Amino acid sequence: MLNQGYVPCDKQIHIKLSEAELQMIRDRMAQMGFKNLNAYV
Repeated sequence: MLNQGYVPCDKQIHIKLSEAELQMIRDRMAQMGFKNLNAYV
């Protein structure tokens, strides 16, 4: 049985961040309880 809500993910984005920007994202993820960057995005 197929998951009716499933949408295949075939697109990617690539970004460059400074170390400070990446740390800011990680801090926000932690505040919100996310451990996975993909889930956060």
